[in-house]
Amino acid sequence: MAILAGSLSNEQRRIYVEGRLKPGVILFVYCNFQNDPHNKFLVLISAVENLAFLINSEIAPFIALKPPEQQHQVLLRKKDYTFLDYDSYLNCFGVFKDFEKEDLINELCEDTERMVGELNETTKAEIIAEITRAKDITGNDKLIIHRAFGIT
Repeated sequence: MAILAGSLSNEQRRIYVEGRLKPGVILFVYCNFQNDPHNKFLVLISAVENLAFLINSEIAPFIALKPPEQQHQVLLRKKDYTFLDYDSYLNCFGVFKDFEKEDLINELCEDTERMVGELNETTKAEIIAEITRAKDITGNDKLIIHRAFGIT
């Protein structure tokens, strides 16, 4: 796909990127975290609502201290998501909102290979189960996530 995207005009590339920004697409993008900005895998839920889940190589220490039923992590196996270097965790403890759609589109237009994959249906079901129990995700955000994955 990179070869195809590389042959497109800027306008065509933008249309291509916007067409791929659907719920469940997995991106490797720059995240401007306050203390440690760096590239990170994330799962887009909604570019319109600025909702995503972060993927971590291990469970964050402050989450690991919680009882397992409150950790809200979904295991992503390398065998299912081959772009990963090792099994990782999709953090459903809270949603990531610190991005702008326009910045995301611009970054992906520069390098369309940053769109690395899509969630499978099993993982989507696991996410729904976790967010249903998660107390730190607002009712409105839960509704957006349910709708994004086709659950009403």
